[in-house]
Amino acid sequence: MTNNVVRFQVEYKQMSIKELTENLVFEKIENYLNQDRTFDFKILDIWFPDEARTRSIIGGLETSLGTSLWENLAVLLASENGFEILDKKEFNDSVPKISTNLNNLIAEFTSRAQDDDIPMSTFLEELKEYIKLNNISSSTNQKLKAGTGVDVWLKKDEIEYMFDIKTVKPNRGSFNTFFQQLIYWNAHRVLQDINIKLKTAIVFPYNPFNTPYWNNYGCKPLVKSQDALADNEFWKLITGNNNAIEEIFEGFYSLNNNPEFIKLKNTHF
Repeated sequence: MTNNVVRFQVEYKQMSIKELTENLVFEKIENYLNQDRTFDFKILDIWFPDEARTRSIIGGLETSLGTSLWENLAVLLASENGFEILDKKEFNDSVPKISTNLNNLIAEFTSRAQDDDIPMSTFLEELKEYIKLNNISSSTNQKLKAGTGVDVWLKKDEIEYMFDIKTVKPNRGSFNTFFQQLIYWNAHRVLQDINIKLKTAIVFPYNPFNTPYWNNYGCKPLVKSQDALADNEFWKLITGNNNAIEEIFEGFYSLNNNPEFIKLKNTHF
């Protein structure tokens, strides 16, 4: 668990989802804006110096929040709901290599999943049986490729949860890649622990559309609402709150009325 996560848990204990969200976002924006930075000269600085500076700051802030906000928020809210936060680096940096026969099983399952809605939980059980029957193990470890690792690794009631939080508007051809990501997580984790109880999912943390998220995307070969979680499907799971996403956005919007946040904005813009 990172020091930041520990600090968030200590400082924000016993707060509502709205309060936890507002405080986390304020701290992340404050830390970013208060960094010392220099601005390289751009031609636009000649005509629009203030606007160019603002664009540079906002662009960097958008990148900063996009890579860490949802992950940090998920860890924070899950910890408030009794989840143990596991160290994702322990998994991402050292997983068992997959043998040829296991790769063949993965290919066979992938083919079946293209035609039928087969959840990853089914593969997990088939994988366990296959490994036991064939007495398969792995003595060599490797690091997961960049971009394929676990973002959030949780445990509660003897069940582990592995999530990767994605952009809410992925390329429509990405779901096959996401499927492979999850199927290999399952294979690696079962090789580490044959008795593991595991749920894995790709997460789209909010709905940018005016209609339900899954009206805008098909996600085969993933099974929607099981192996791919969108909007409150994810937040309800980790918080136990049916209105979690609404409370999260209340926290976002309430910052606009926060005197400290208003002062922070006026200082930098």
